[in-house]
Amino acid sequence: MDRLPDELILYILSYLDEQDLVNAQSLSKRFLKLGRDHNIWKELCFEQAPAESARRRQRLSPVEDSRLSALRQAFSTLSEQNHGGSNDSSATIPSNTARSRSLASWDPRYPGEEIDFYQEYIHRYAPIAPTTWLDLPSDRINGANWDHEATGFGTLRDSTGEVSELVAPLDDGSVCVWDVSKDADGANTGTIQLAGRSPAGLLTGLSEGSDHATIATESKNIMTEVGAVDCVSVNFSSKRGLFAVQNDLQEVDLRTLQIISTQSYTFPITALSEATDSTPVTVGTSSTVYLYDSRVSQAYRSSDNDMKVEVIGGPTASYAVLTQPGPLSILHHNQDDSIWIAGRFTHLLNYDRRFFPRLKGTLHSGARISCLSSLPHPHIPRDLDLVSNPSASLAALQTAKSTPGTTLIAAGVYKGKGSLELYGLCPSSTTTTPSLASKYQNRQTASTSKLLSAIPTGAHIVTSDSDGNIKWFERSGAHRIRTMNINAPAPSSDSPAPSAQEAYATGAEVPSFNTMQSQAQSQGLWNTADADAPGHGDIVRKIVPLRTGDGASKRGAQNPLLLWSGDGRVGVLGWGRRAVFTQRKGVGEGPEEEEEWGMEGEDEGYVSGFSSGSGGIRGGRRKGDGQEEESEEERLRINARRAERRAREDAERQFAGSMRRALEGQANEARWMRGLGLGG
Repeated sequence: MDRLPDELILYILSYLDEQDLVNAQSLSKRFLKLGRDHNIWKELCFEQAPAESARRRQRLSPVEDSRLSALRQAFSTLSEQNHGGSNDSSATIPSNTARSRSLASWDPRYPGEEIDFYQEYIHRYAPIAPTTWLDLPSDRINGANWDHEATGFGTLRDSTGEVSELVAPLDDGSVCVWDVSKDADGANTGTIQLAGRSPAGLLTGLSEGSDHATIATESKNIMTEVGAVDCVSVNFSSKRGLFAVQNDLQEVDLRTLQIISTQSYTFPITALSEATDSTPVTVGTSSTVYLYDSRVSQAYRSSDNDMKVEVIGGPTASYAVLTQPGPLSILHHNQDDSIWIAGRFTHLLNYDRRFFPRLKGTLHSGARISCLSSLPHPHIPRDLDLVSNPSASLAALQTAKSTPGTTLIAAGVYKGKGSLELYGLCPSSTTTTPSLASKYQNRQTASTSKLLSAIPTGAHIVTSDSDGNIKWFERSGAHRIRTMNINAPAPSSDSPAPSAQEAYATGAEVPSFNTMQSQAQSQGLWNTADADAPGHGDIVRKIVPLRTGDGASKRGAQNPLLLWSGDGRVGVLGWGRRAVFTQRKGVGEGPEEEEEWGMEGEDEGYVSGFSSGSGGIRGGRRKGDGQEEESEEERLRINARRAERRAREDAERQFAGSMRRALEGQANEARWMRGLGLGG
């Protein structure tokens, strides 16, 4: 085998399936390199692509009903009239030519772009590893454990675009920083360790003069009132982070975890753009849009005693007023130095940063957009699909891919259903405003619920919806590759029973209605074993890739996804049999810290509402027989309140679980009945 040329070995490897190819990589370094050949794994990705699978099923389908054939012929005639061509040759296209056209139409690569199809296949079809949810710091206050939640999420990247630190504000007003490091034996595994945590109440201004219980309670109300998703923006060059807390924008030094500056606005902050040294941060409030530059704010910062006046007849306003409130996502388009803003209004607003607040233009969507992102490549119109449009030519497709442009990706909700939208922007030769070359809006198969986020990673698009699903789509946005739910348990060795849709497609046995009802009682809506488990029914509000830029194109390295859930959890999603990242205890974590927090006011209990620092009773620590009896009575009273609270929580949990199981059974019944109709 060592004497055989690489071309012959690659030809032999092309006949192996995926598992044999992976096993062959362990033979030697040569086979490791050849076993990850781009062309081989590109063919495997194409063979399992949804568009190619549908084309093969259509070609191998049996003779159709006459009425269905007539309907298909009518659609073909309509397509012929729209495209101005003839579709008569579509039936006589040879199978090899049809496959070549399908491959060229599916190929996600653009000219000059490098894609590792081995890693692309892993992201598309490999088993998803168990999600690593970070253990957020918890405090022991007044004898009870306070589990904190992350109210935002940001990343600190190195020069290669890889995440080196995670930054998250907690509901007690503190800021946590985790260090992300790779293992020495490979680039696909690593560890996450808590590197530092600021005092509680840092972002809310309650870090001094109050006891721990008051700080935690009042800070949680402040940190969770607005509920903004893009409320954290990190500048990797200056190692500083911007945190939106109601009407205030707090700038924090991530090395010392101290506040550098504070900027207050009239309305609550609902969205922040990315932070870089070259451009100011765009701050979106509920009714206005501002440009924030930390250098200018520090140079011209005024004291509280300075007189504040309003200049009349001076320079133009430094902010833009929105006619409709509610910006939720802000995107900086560096190609033309513009700003895109979307939210609860039905238009995408485009501002010119150089002449802010001048409005360059708008794009009508009709949907309420939750997330904006971009792909630095032109959008390919649907009429250039070589499979659905036989009159389209390969030359026209290649020309469209070579044209300079940007694809704007928007995710939101339209009439109660998820909407995945792609807008092709190309530079205009006559004006500075980019023109809309093409657009595609997937409002049928994107999601049955609201889309919360959408990001391009690799050669696909990843989205999340309000049902807890994470979905992978082709770059065209039309075909869904795979779906997972973060509430589903880790896959077991036993293969699950096929669903009704999969059974109809593969010929497997369809489970009966009684079987589905019994499974609904024991497993739940998302096949979860315990409906009352923590985090059940959670959603993913924000997705961030671990690697961007040069780090994302690193050969042989996975690109895990960083998740921020609706329950305030931060996690890492990877691929494989084991979790991609593991956690290590950071400095200050452990039993010693918990005991130190629990020393103060432990006997008062959670319901007492005060600590020893504010005059509370420290039962069992005072001398004297009368005082010992009083402290014993106080301890019994506190224990009785704790038992009462636990009993009430258990009753509420049992009632919620029974109601959820009943609703899940009803939903499964409706879903099963829906499949009885034609096309179900």
